[in-house]
Amino acid sequence: MQRINRNLFRRAESVVALTDEMREYLLQHRPELSADHITTIFNWAHEAQAVCKSAARAELGYADDDFIVSYFGNLGTCQDETALLQAMDLLKNHSSIKFLIAGHGNKMPLIRQAAKHLPNVRICNFLTGTAFEQAVAASSCGIVSLERGLVGMCAPSKYYSYLQGGLPILTIAEQDSYLSKETMDFEIGLFSNVGNGEQLTKNILTLYQNPELREKMAGNASMLYAEKYAKDLCLSRYNSLFKSILHTNT
Repeated sequence: MQRINRNLFRRAESVVALTDEMREYLLQHRPELSADHITTIFNWAHEAQAVCKSAARAELGYADDDFIVSYFGNLGTCQDETALLQAMDLLKNHSSIKFLIAGHGNKMPLIRQAAKHLPNVRICNFLTGTAFEQAVAASSCGIVSLERGLVGMCAPSKYYSYLQGGLPILTIAEQDSYLSKETMDFEIGLFSNVGNGEQLTKNILTLYQNPELREKMAGNASMLYAEKYAKDLCLSRYNSLFKSILHTNT
């Protein structure tokens, strides 16, 4: 794979990095690439936004005053499951705090096994389309997680869906990850280190007990998405990149 990558990068007109930290990683670890060959173009959310939170909650069997902590998407090699498992257990007696977990990955069996003994955890299969849109709309906050050693290598798609849905973000990652930095710098949520379930639990309780803080962070999340990650902005960058490449080759 290293040889394939090196040969590919030598021949590429341009390489798209999904984050600025991914661009830096490529520059540091791929000597075949120079700075003028790497362009950062972010991912965006691919689903529509469900309009009514109350209706979405009713559809999923939740009450309006439930506090729903959601984890959507892959839970595998690149994601930390330890903090989530610990927080689920520590909050098992808080009847108003519900965990909604939907996805797949090689760590999901651990979550499913733990959920058998936890009354406030619901596990779903991977959600798409309207079902996913309703789940985002029903949520009070969203968890995004990365394992150690992956700075510059991952850009979780669930992050952009949370931002578009105006959800406060509960980030589980290393402190120098772009996810952690944006969470703190833009005040869109709260950060806990990889494997630190006690801190994640405190962050969940902080959001649960402070509706004004949740509202502020939700607004900041929506604003960040609109100003940085909106679909039309990212497609415009791809359009400019393709025009530049075609112009160079004519």
